[in-house]
Amino acid sequence: MKESDTVIAILYRIGSFLGLSGTLSLAVGATYFYISNELISLAENYGRLGLQMPEQFKRAISVLKDKSKSDDVEVSS
Repeated sequence: MKESDTVIAILYRIGSFLGLSGTLSLAVGATYFYISNELISLAENYGRLGLQMPEQFKRAISVLKDKSKSDDVEVSS
């Protein structure tokens, strides 16, 4: 079982205990997080291969990278 599967299973149990279900559940939120994280990774790898990518994707990845770097600086300060 992968780490992401374990996290989703634990969040499902916690959400069930708290009475959360449907689109409000913690497991659904974690699932969306992992899906979006993988999509960002795929887009970055696509760009690293030198393949053409729409300008909107390039800007979005650039913004996410800049935000990530600024968050790292704030944490280490």
